[in-house]
Amino acid sequence: MRRHLGLVLAAGIALAACSSSGTHKSTSTSTDATSTQEQSHPTPPGKYPDKSAQMICSKRLEIATAKALGISATITTPRWHDALYSCTFVYPTGSIHLSLKELGSKAQTIAYFNKQKAVLGNAGNVEALGEGAFQPPDGSMVVRKAWGVLTVGVADLPAQFGVPPTARSDVSYTVADLIVACWEGN
Repeated sequence: MRRHLGLVLAAGIALAACSSSGTHKSTSTSTDATSTQEQSHPTPPGKYPDKSAQMICSKRLEIATAKALGISATITTPRWHDALYSCTFVYPTGSIHLSLKELGSKAQTIAYFNKQKAVLGNAGNVEALGEGAFQPPDGSMVVRKAWGVLTVGVADLPAQFGVPPTARSDVSYTVADLIVACWEGN
């Protein structure tokens, strides 16, 4: 995680697109889970994914990711099944699998996040990303924010990826940071 700062600074330029949308919902939260004050209630997952979920497979995110990583991707057709929105960013030498699980309450979100820790393994918690984050041993990233859990799967990337070559664990952090910075909705 030594290169996080450099990648995050490079990604800052890419974030200009999401900060200009002006459609962010207003919620007041603290990073301390015990003092979180929610001003709105989540909408239970429905027939279609929330706008925040759809953002993870958008052309806008692909452009921001390409700027941050120095390489462009082709995005597979997104899927919506069992309140999980997912797609894959396909690169010439590997792929990044993105998914966002929508949940109906804070308690459900925390329970799902903790279940992911047990299933995927926890190589270390990550500070200052969403309302909780951890990296599984394969270098992927799992982030909890509002009523959703984001997974950035990088197991199918080479150990070094991008231009310049970067550790895949740093790539997952950068992509998660781009998404969390633009995360709207529940």
